[in-house]
Amino acid sequence: MRDDAPDVEPLIQPLTRPPMYFGVDIIVFVLNGVCGIVIFVASSSFLAPLVVLPVHFIALYLCQRDIHIVRVVQVFLSMRRAIRNRRFWKAGSYAP
Repeated sequence: MRDDAPDVEPLIQPLTRPPMYFGVDIIVFVLNGVCGIVIFVASSSFLAPLVVLPVHFIALYLCQRDIHIVRVVQVFLSMRRAIRNRRFWKAGSYAP
């Protein structure tokens, strides 16, 4: 019996890529745009929305490192439940 390498078909990355716009995840892009519009309306200055540019470049850097970083953060935040005695036990205890 020969020890051949198993037949592997690589999963094509564009099929697993989340929807992106200008290099960032569409969720980050929309939230960044909404924040820019709110800042513009609140300040009545055309230069105020430039504050969101650093946020976009940080998100661009993170999305270049890992294209699923937004989904990872969403899952991390959804797993953190508000447990009242977390500070006392320093863990997720559900019974006193």
